[in-house]
Amino acid sequence: MSVKTKPQSQLLPLETASRNQRNMLIIGGIILVALLIALVAILVSSNITSNAQRFASLPQSRTADGAFVLGNPDAPITLIEFADFACVHCHNYKPTVDAFIERFVATGQAKFEFRTIMTAGGANTGYASRLAECAEEQRPGAFWEAYEVFYEYGRRGPTAYNEQMARPFADRLNLNLSQLLECSRTASQIQKDTAFAQQNGATSTPTVLYRLGNGSPRPLTGGREIDDLAVLVEAAQFQ
Repeated sequence: MSVKTKPQSQLLPLETASRNQRNMLIIGGIILVALLIALVAILVSSNITSNAQRFASLPQSRTADGAFVLGNPDAPITLIEFADFACVHCHNYKPTVDAFIERFVATGQAKFEFRTIMTAGGANTGYASRLAECAEEQRPGAFWEAYEVFYEYGRRGPTAYNEQMARPFADRLNLNLSQLLECSRTASQIQKDTAFAQQNGATSTPTVLYRLGNGSPRPLTGGREIDDLAVLVEAAQFQ
């Protein structure tokens, strides 16, 4: 007894339809992923622009040894952060720093002092620090724009945060690349920040200390989340 089968001509349209459906699903998935990546890039870029604009409206200064500071020079307390642009824990802590700047630095109650030390990013972080310092030399105020851009590059990883980042960085901030590279050969703030970190026991990132008035840095006695920092700032207003 023979088994009847459908002619090949009847099977092919079904197989073709199934294959086309799979291909459409794959293409749709690729398009969706691309759209999500583009959306994330837009949101990150928007946040960087927003932060850079906010920083531009705040008083900016440098300590005696050159560290970069945001905020009212007469604020009674300074939050000091030691960080590495490529450090995942620093990325996770940055929203807290952003909230601190918005709530307390922008209102004149506190200052924020940023110091770079090389941990997760190694030599690339040293290079980023020198480029950021030189950006400020070329155009006052550009350090805090660089701060945002290098955090973005650090999150993107080796494809962006590498020894070739000077050119896209210069283009992004509309800086003279030749001047930037020449300056970066002798920029030394990273060494000063490292020495300061060693003097104050900061060996990992992010490390957060605080300073009352012009006093010496102190370790945080409580937590370092925004509510803990709010208690610290409020207490400093009455000292």
